[in-house]
Amino acid sequence: MQTLKTKLNQRQIDSFFGMETSAIVQQFPDQKAASIKEDMSNFYQTALNYLEKWYDFNDTNYQKKVACLSLKNSFTFTQLSDAVEALHIGGKLDMDELYEEYCVTLPRQPEIVQRRAPVVEKWSTFLKSTKTPNLTAVASFVFSIPITNASVERVFSLMTAAWTDQRNRCSVELIKSEIQVKTNFEYSCKEFYSYALKQKALLEAASSSKKYKAKKII
Repeated sequence: MQTLKTKLNQRQIDSFFGMETSAIVQQFPDQKAASIKEDMSNFYQTALNYLEKWYDFNDTNYQKKVACLSLKNSFTFTQLSDAVEALHIGGKLDMDELYEEYCVTLPRQPEIVQRRAPVVEKWSTFLKSTKTPNLTAVASFVFSIPITNASVERVFSLMTAAWTDQRNRCSVELIKSEIQVKTNFEYSCKEFYSYALKQKALLEAASSSKKYKAKKII
């Protein structure tokens, strides 16, 4: 966000609106061209005002406190503590143990931060073969935060496909189970079919009426 702000600010200062736009503006009379440039400069200012309103550019903002968890650079225990505070999970951790775990993993930081890999892969390698329950809890908490609502939208889409008008008597538990299977199982259709044939309890439940809501007794 800071980079975006800097670019917009510099474009406004230099009155830079793109080469093609500048060439088109030059075709207008001077007074009209000046008016167009003023409108575009006002647009930059509006964008800057929007950023200032909705994003905290102070050094103490939330994003900067948790930035150390991206493993782009080596981090200190103070930075790690600030990240834990920003995430409000300090009460669920043993901070003394967390410091011990930090000391154990500290020698591995330089190697990990230099890797060109996704942050999840970096953390997986960073914590591999180590007994670090508190540090693992911090990383797990961060990666459990969805960066978009795409996963939520997908669940709604799966629910709509499963809970149709023709299946409106299905129980909530059944629909939930079907969505969990579709979301979490990595079996192909053939593999799941072979697996299901070996699950006697599953086959009995599938053929029973347990998957439907009971009729209300009037």
